[in-house]
Amino acid sequence: MKKLVFSIFVFLAAGAAWSVSIAAHELLGHGGVCALDPQCTWLYVDAMYFSGTPQFGAWKTAGLAAGSVLNVLIGVLAFIFMLRFRHRLGVFLIPLHLLVSVSFIQAGAYIGLGGFIHEGMDFAQLIAMSETPARTKVAFLIVGGVFVLFGVVAAKVTAPLQRGQSAEPISWPRYLWISYLGFSATALAASAFVPADDRWFMLAGGLGGGALFMSFYLLGLLPFPPLKSQPASTPTLAQQHLAIIFSALAIIAYVVFLGSGVHFGQN
Repeated sequence: MKKLVFSIFVFLAAGAAWSVSIAAHELLGHGGVCALDPQCTWLYVDAMYFSGTPQFGAWKTAGLAAGSVLNVLIGVLAFIFMLRFRHRLGVFLIPLHLLVSVSFIQAGAYIGLGGFIHEGMDFAQLIAMSETPARTKVAFLIVGGVFVLFGVVAAKVTAPLQRGQSAEPISWPRYLWISYLGFSATALAASAFVPADDRWFMLAGGLGGGALFMSFYLLGLLPFPPLKSQPASTPTLAQQHLAIIFSALAIIAYVVFLGSGVHFGQN
């Protein structure tokens, strides 16, 4: 029973971390730049897309990049916070650990691979706007790769489990697979609620942004040696039950309410 509850906790905590990361990407990243731009007005937002009145020049560049830049900033702050207060976080350690992973890996994959996937993606548009698109595409690929690699290493460095210890509720590989499924399932579920004329295209986007991009997370299964860090204690069952409830609420808010779309004005 303890293993089952802990597995559910990890799965839903991963879904909640994805929900917070992507909601911040759209609302605070893209939406934040629009709010600062005197010529931009919020029109619409959902779990995968933000729309404001047309932006131009530097504002447009900032608006396209802001979502992923914010994700990297969240990842940096969460990583530093974990290193500084690791033994005081209690039940929040695992959600924060997962937030670090999804912030860096999703942002890195989006930056590095966006130019190869679809012309409508943020960084594909930035490449098209560049005076040297080929060089910009390579530069984004390198920068994105660095962020992905850091996300994988950071997940390993700050792992909340004592790898190889029988006292832990689940093994490190099991933890990685369960949380990966939590990321992927939440992304796919959100894509099912996002309004679209072509539902299969939207589901493909959710599958790509979740399962495909976050597949780099599973590089944590490789046996490269982690840096030494003292593992934290496993949260109690009562703490896990409470975290399960709050994680589920965060996922519902993202998948159902934000996923269904919110209109602020008329196109």
